[in-house]
Amino acid sequence: MPHFFTLQSKEVIDIVQKQGIYYPDFDKSLYLNNIPELRDLYDRVLSSFNYHNHTNLNGLIFSFLWQDDIDQICDFYDIEDFQEKILLARDALLSLWRFFVEHDYKIISVNADPNLAPIFIDLNDFQFLMPPLYIIPPYTENSVYRLLRNIDHAAFETSEYPSGLIQAHLPYIKKDDVTGIYDIFPIE
Repeated sequence: MPHFFTLQSKEVIDIVQKQGIYYPDFDKSLYLNNIPELRDLYDRVLSSFNYHNHTNLNGLIFSFLWQDDIDQICDFYDIEDFQEKILLARDALLSLWRFFVEHDYKIISVNADPNLAPIFIDLNDFQFLMPPLYIIPPYTENSVYRLLRNIDHAAFETSEYPSGLIQAHLPYIKKDDVTGIYDIFPIE
């Protein structure tokens, strides 16, 4: 089973532990409520996920994988491997990671259903699409269309500006799929 890492609030962890499963809802997302201009992008990813997985979800779990030197999407071996890859990509993560630290999030490792069709996108590409959208090289106007098309078709292409971290979107966190819960670590 693919091994994903996600950062979640203590409230989410409590729901997983007490109810056995957590289904995200973008209407209740602390991050999205803090940055409401992200709603259209989040909804686009959700719509594509629902279409390709024949689901009708209200939100997604944002998790991480990584991309190796031969452009393969890979999962992490363990928390140390995750930490190493996060530190390598720290420049792409600083503001997001600060949010997680300030809100006392935890790192969760989960095994995901291998039959799912996650939406994969390089972290830099996702951040490039976040409003306000600025076309800064190496990105071009064509990059916008290519990335949005990839989201819509659940396709993945190596980024023009690869971070090494791949965002992968999952439908839920099941208690039985959790393989570890860890404290967040500093990256600054």
